Amino acid sequence: MRYRFCAAKTLLSAAAALVLGMCTAGTAEEVLIDEVVAVVNGEIITRSQVEAQAQVLRPDLPLEPAFLKEALRLVIDETIIRQEAQRRELSVSEGAVQSAYVETRGGLTQSEFLWTLQERGLTPDEFRELLRQRLLREQLFGEQVSRVRHTEIVVSDEQARSFCESLRTYLRGEPAASVRLVQFSETYRQQLQQAERVHLAQIVVSDEGQAGEIRQQIAQGEDFGSLAEQHSLDPSARQGGDIGWFTPRQIDPGLRAEVLRLSPGETTGVIPISGGYYRILKVLDQRELSCDEWITRIVQFLEQQRIEAYLEQWVDGLRSQAQIFIADTEESQVSNE
Repeated sequence: MRYRFCAAKTLLSAAAALVLGMCTAGTAEEVLIDEVVAVVNGEIITRSQVEAQAQVLRPDLPLEPAFLKEALRLVIDETIIRQEAQRRELSVSEGAVQSAYVETRGGLTQSEFLWTLQERGLTPDEFRELLRQRLLREQLFGEQVSRVRHTEIVVSDEQARSFCESLRTYLRGEPAASVRLVQFSETYRQQLQQAERVHLAQIVVSDEGQAGEIRQQIAQGEDFGSLAEQHSLDPSARQGGDIGWFTPRQIDPGLRAEVLRLSPGETTGVIPISGGYYRILKVLDQRELSCDEWITRIVQFLEQQRIEAYLEQWVDGLRSQAQIFIADTEESQVSNE
C-alpha cells in the first residue's frame, strides 16, 4: 500500500489548527487536544481515531507501532470509502443502524453489551457510528459490484466444472492446484467429507501364507465377511471386517491409490503392515463428488472470490487517486513506508 507523503509541515500544521482547543475564557494559550497523523483529501485523521481502530483490531494487546500502522491504513481506506459514498450521496437510515445494533447485541442484555463495548474502549455512540460506516461501505460496495456483475464477476459453467474436477482430484489426495481449492474445502469441510468417501472392510492375519490362501478363497467367490469373522485378528472381525467410512485423505498414502482404483465389491491383494501382520481390504461402497450437485455452491464461491478481488482493485484505484499525506515525525508511533 503506497501513499504520497508531504515532508513540509505547513499542511499538517494547518490541519492541526483545526483540532486545537482553547483554554479557559480569557486565555490566549492554545492546547493541542489531539495529534494529526494523516490528511486524506483534506480530511484530518487523528491519533485517537487510529488508536480506536487498533483497539478494535487487537483489544487485548498493547498499542504497539505495528498495530497502529495497520490501523492507520484501515482508517485511511475507510475514509476514502466513506468519501466516495458521500460523493454518490449514499446514506444509512437510523432504523438500519438500530437493526444492526440489535442484531450485533444478540442474546446479551443491554448491561452485558455495554460492558463488552467498554472492554473494547467504545461508547454506544461510537459503536453505532462504526455500524453506520460498515453499512455504508456495504451499500457502496453493493452498488459498485452491481455495475460490473455481468462483465467482471461472471463465472461460466465451464470454469465451475473445471474447478469441480480439480476439487475432486484434491479430495482424492493430490496436492492443491490453487489456494482457492483449500479455501473451498475448508468452507465446506463437513459436507465434502460426506461427498467423497469410501466404505472399507479388512481381514488382518499374522501369517503371509494364510493371507495368501484367504485372498485366493475370496477370488474363488467365498464371502469376505464370513472369512473375516473366521480368521481376522482385528476387532472388526465381529462385524465381518467392516471398519467404516473414510475420506481418501484419511487412507494411508501408500494404500490410497490402490484402494481408490477399486470398485465396490473388489479387494486388494495381500498388504504387509507393521508388526508382522498382513491385511486384505475390500471396498464395500463409495461416494464420489457430483459436480451437478455442487455446481451452484462452486459458482457462488468463485463469484465471491472475484467480487473480493475486484473490490480490492477498485479501492486501490480510489486510493491512487486520493491526496494522502502522512505525518513524518520521530514522535509519531505510526511509521510511514
